[in-house]
Amino acid sequence: VNLAIAVIFYWLFDLEIQVYSLAGIAVSLSLIIDNHIMMASHYKRERSLRIFLPMLAATLTTVGALAVVFLLDERQRLNLLDFSAVMIINLVVSLFVALFFVPAFVERYSPESLLNVDDNVDVDDNISSTLYTKTLRFLRAHRGWVIALLILAFGLPVYLLPEQLYFRTDQRDEGVRYEMRKLYNKTLGSKTYNKHIRPIVDKALGGTLRLFAETVRGNNGRSNEVEPALYVAASMPQGTTLEQTNSLVRMMETFLSQEEEVRTFHTTVSARRGHITIYFRDAYQHTDYPHRLKATLISRGVQLGGGSWHIYGLESQDFSNDMRDGAGSYRITMHGYNYDALSEYADSLRARLLTNQRIAEVQVNSTFTWWKEDYTSYFFSLDHEAMHRAGLSNTALHSLIAPMLGRDMQATRLWTADSYENVMLRAREADELDIWNVMHTPLSFGDGIVKLASLGTLDRMQTTPTIAKEDQQYRLCLQFDYIGSSKAARRNINKQVERLRAEFPIGYTVQFEDPYGSWLTKEANRTYLLLGLVIVIIFFITGVLFNSLSIPGKVLIVIPVSFIGAFIAFHVLNRPFDHSCLAALVLLCGISVNAAIYLLDEYGRLAAASRSSHPLAAWQVACSHKLMPILSTILSTVLGFIPFLIEGRTAGFWYSLAVGTIGGLLMSLIGLLLILPLFVIPKATNTKKKANLNIQG
Repeated sequence: VNLAIAVIFYWLFDLEIQVYSLAGIAVSLSLIIDNHIMMASHYKRERSLRIFLPMLAATLTTVGALAVVFLLDERQRLNLLDFSAVMIINLVVSLFVALFFVPAFVERYSPESLLNVDDNVDVDDNISSTLYTKTLRFLRAHRGWVIALLILAFGLPVYLLPEQLYFRTDQRDEGVRYEMRKLYNKTLGSKTYNKHIRPIVDKALGGTLRLFAETVRGNNGRSNEVEPALYVAASMPQGTTLEQTNSLVRMMETFLSQEEEVRTFHTTVSARRGHITIYFRDAYQHTDYPHRLKATLISRGVQLGGGSWHIYGLESQDFSNDMRDGAGSYRITMHGYNYDALSEYADSLRARLLTNQRIAEVQVNSTFTWWKEDYTSYFFSLDHEAMHRAGLSNTALHSLIAPMLGRDMQATRLWTADSYENVMLRAREADELDIWNVMHTPLSFGDGIVKLASLGTLDRMQTTPTIAKEDQQYRLCLQFDYIGSSKAARRNINKQVERLRAEFPIGYTVQFEDPYGSWLTKEANRTYLLLGLVIVIIFFITGVLFNSLSIPGKVLIVIPVSFIGAFIAFHVLNRPFDHSCLAALVLLCGISVNAAIYLLDEYGRLAAASRSSHPLAAWQVACSHKLMPILSTILSTVLGFIPFLIEGRTAGFWYSLAVGTIGGLLMSLIGLLLILPLFVIPKATNTKKKANLNIQG
């Protein structure tokens, strides 16, 4: 019934049914069943619809968590948009199905013996001595230790502390800031701490968050493959035209078109790049044919020549005959509103980096590249003192050089009957003179004669082929390799970057992108801020439900506990953090608090209506009422993800989503049954007061 109605809304909102929307349907099956289970269980026991209000809040928390997908960057949003939209539609429809259809279905088809109306909300003060109650008493007696262990299990980001703070050269680093930096460098920035104490502290206090940060960062670009694929990339030398690149790639396409086992291949071609993605027919995907084709393509690429070939995929050894040097794995990005000033800062940083003997060369470009590009030009650096002695200005010197080196100088226009043609002048010497003659040819002006060699120096330097902007700011990128350990590289590079940042005026920024230790990139920071937004949304939704600001904080305790399970699962299975892992964390935020909402709602009703003097008794009865449907909903969700695990890593998006969700949900049971009561049940149980939990039901 739920899916039949949802399909209508798929059509109304023009949603495409593809791999991510199918994943949304498959995942939402478990969640909509959860709503139906909770409604059926409650209606069979109480013959009322009072459960709908907490069900509405629980569903809205999941919908609110999924809604932040619309705030992601474009690449991630395109991947998760259909996934999120399908799940939101299914969950909203499930509310109406649970409210109108499920009670009628239970009333019509359940035997009368199963329809037990339970209006008695009195709670017996004599708590049964079960293992669960004994465990709760023990944990409540050692509540401080439990909270400390929970914080350590999740982890503190002490591993992100800088090894040292650097002093600014302007007046903004005086007084208290200076003393604080000085104190930090003597303690947490000292050599003793960084060498002997930091490794121990990072492991002891980092928890599962450190494991997630260090071993589950980055994305190898292939984690989301739904089926085996083979990739062929061609790189052409500088100066190659689009037609030449296309001609070479078409030779490889002609060969692939003769292979009957190949289902399809997609090709993209640019001026110097060509890329082919190859997919196989179902019958050959898991045979040895893809590997044999890979070996054949390698031989074919060597025979064709003409450019560099990179053939990879199928989780086997890659092939590349590219002889170009790498541009460098360490990257520094600079932004500013004045391109000339930004170039000077980039040259200054480049010179500082080259003072380190472990850095041989620094590439400066407008974008980051994998390989060194031969974009070099001759730069003539003026000697201003020599120019002044000769009585020349920059404009006068340019007028002297133009007749000798000028190219494409517009002289006039010739008008024809219906259009005009530009007349361009080109100096004859421009193609005949070599560098030495250019520098030593006498140039006459006024009463004197000068040579360029006496007015400055001519050097061949790497230059940027294009000028790029990002967020209305000019961008320059520095790339280089560091010979030595990554730890020493980070320390030395951060030192130079901090010194340059201290000299920057307002409007200029510099950012070091560590390829080995920095997981909090700009994109990652945005991701974690959105996770924080999800938590804020859940806080306000539960606050409205419980008419309280303290109870939502207790509900949110389940989220970090569930994250511990997800972090462990990602670490054990070594999953890269991509949009599928992000979807798992977002989904966990929404569904891990659902059980807590149902349980707290029942506990508040019992505690408020009962004459019991023991809040622990009310909690025990609430668990007896809601534990079975809660376990059923969690178990149904976990079982719903099992097929994705059976499919294995080839399931790509679905596999990572299942790994994180299953690990988080199983760990959330510990948070629900053992951690949550420590914050909900009042510590003093020997008074005649009722539980301080005001829930409007």
